[in-house]
Amino acid sequence: MRLYLIFLPLLLALHAGADVQFHAKPMTNAKIPRGQALCEIRLMVDQQVEVSLRGDLIGIHTLTGADARDNGSECSAPLPGRVVDGFTMAVKKKHGEVRLVAEPSAHNDFTATIFIHDNAAGEGLYDLRISWSTLSTTPPGINSNNAIESTARGAGKAALNEAAPVALGAVTVNIDRGSNMVVTFQMGRSGSAIFTGTVMSWEGGVLKMDGRSDERFLHLPGPMYIYFDASKQVYKIAMDATNGQDQLRVSWERK
Repeated sequence: MRLYLIFLPLLLALHAGADVQFHAKPMTNAKIPRGQALCEIRLMVDQQVEVSLRGDLIGIHTLTGADARDNGSECSAPLPGRVVDGFTMAVKKKHGEVRLVAEPSAHNDFTATIFIHDNAAGEGLYDLRISWSTLSTTPPGINSNNAIESTARGAGKAALNEAAPVALGAVTVNIDRGSNMVVTFQMGRSGSAIFTGTVMSWEGGVLKMDGRSDERFLHLPGPMYIYFDASKQVYKIAMDATNGQDQLRVSWERK
């Protein structure tokens, strides 16, 4: 009994550090306002947790109580890896305190962070809606007055020379009427890979971009092929880039 009392604070501290991560499911049935994207975070919470959203990855850090559980969280699109306009959080259901700790920014790897303190007995359902504009915020080099944006979840890889390939996640493709383009891939939880260029051709649902990679991939130039479905949503990307010495191969497909 004495040993149990000695180690109890340590056991509680270890439990309080528990972390849970999962990807939100694709949103299929919700009526999404034109020009907006939504993430519905639905959790069963016991006591206190800190919740983060980066892309479509939801992280839960347990502060006190039992680990929180997902209860059908879903996103219409990943939260972009850049500053967005019109970012809001609305609380649809709660049983205690809910507080937005941080909006997504370059200082936190474009992660939204929320604190929840459930003061009801047992678990309580928390339904939070995060939304942002898909119309007005565009990357540097894109004319925001006439930009087109296509965002999709998927998986791929970027292989530079003989190095191990780097995993690519969700992608956002921005195009303006001046033929300027920015293609942004999410990379894990710590960053993004950005490709810039101009439209060379767009025929039969295949756009060819005269592109260049960012500093991470040595600014290598080359054509990038972006495949669109009938709804003009991106579903496949391929690129071979080289400067004569170094070579970069990019492949990506929508899930």
